[in-house]
Amino acid sequence: MPPLSNIIEAPLRLLGEYKVKCMIVGGVAAAIHGSLLLTNDLDVCYSRDSSNLQQLAAALQSVNARLRNAPEGLPFILDSETRKRGLKFTFTTDIGDLDLLGEMRGVGPYEDVLANSVAVELFGYNFAVIDYREANCCEESCRTSKGPNCPAGTRGHSGSPEIGRQERRVVCARAASPPRAPVLF
Repeated sequence: MPPLSNIIEAPLRLLGEYKVKCMIVGGVAAAIHGSLLLTNDLDVCYSRDSSNLQQLAAALQSVNARLRNAPEGLPFILDSETRKRGLKFTFTTDIGDLDLLGEMRGVGPYEDVLANSVAVELFGYNFAVIDYREANCCEESCRTSKGPNCPAGTRGHSGSPEIGRQERRVVCARAASPPRAPVLF
């Protein structure tokens, strides 16, 4: 597996260049918070406002994005309207694999996740990264450390699934260990 910086540099530069409003989540976020587990793609939660969807579509078109694990030749229109109608897309591009999430299960849409993020500068661009405590809440919601919306290498609390989102945030914030200093590439 190539080094993490090789996996994420080109996709992050692309998102930065097109000024896509997004937050780093998943395995890369876990790595920024100190996880040693490896990942082979970049996961981001993105804003679903119309101008951002247009920027995102333009960015994806510029790198020949196509649905990952879809049959060759499957009709797919990569535009802002398609992005608006779906919440989760996994792409293979000319610059690497990119997973796009319109919301984080157990946390909410981009705006809710953004409220509990940390800022880092990567490759000359500023990005929000899901807060470690939010990552724990997300993982609890998924009930797996390998779920598509969950950062690898984090551990959620063992609370009841009936706990509401706000209550889960409080419980997770108390249960989570403090985040490590960000690793900047």
